[in-house]
Amino acid sequence: MTVTKEQFTELEVRVSNLETWAGPGQATALSESLRALRKDVTQIKADVGKVQKTLEQHSLQFNKIGARLDRVDARFDSVDARFQDVGARFTKVDERFDRVDARFDGMDQRLDGMDARLDGMDQGFARVDAQLGAILKHLGVPDPGVG
Repeated sequence: MTVTKEQFTELEVRVSNLETWAGPGQATALSESLRALRKDVTQIKADVGKVQKTLEQHSLQFNKIGARLDRVDARFDSVDARFQDVGARFTKVDERFDRVDARFDGMDQRLDGMDARLDGMDQGFARVDAQLGAILKHLGVPDPGVG
């Protein structure tokens, strides 16, 4: 139970209305009123003590949570460092692939050059073949491909 403003207000009203008349029963009424006030004040003190104890428990729990969060933060830092290391490794692998890719581009150019040479050789062989055919025809040698 927490100490509420209403409890304090109720006490203030009772203190301002203390039995102060003169006459028979005045002392008894005053002592009963004071006893009731003391009882209420004791209850409020107990409630304040409970609130303080609860606050202390919450403070301890928050401290534990803070320590755990510090450990989690340290773990995240460690994971972040690992990711940066992995990123650096991927960058190196990417650079290697770029070099391999460049080599393949060079090979493609060489193969294109070889293809062009082979095309030129095919044309040359076709001319030689045509000239040999013409020579053989001129000499009257039958074409071996015609059967």
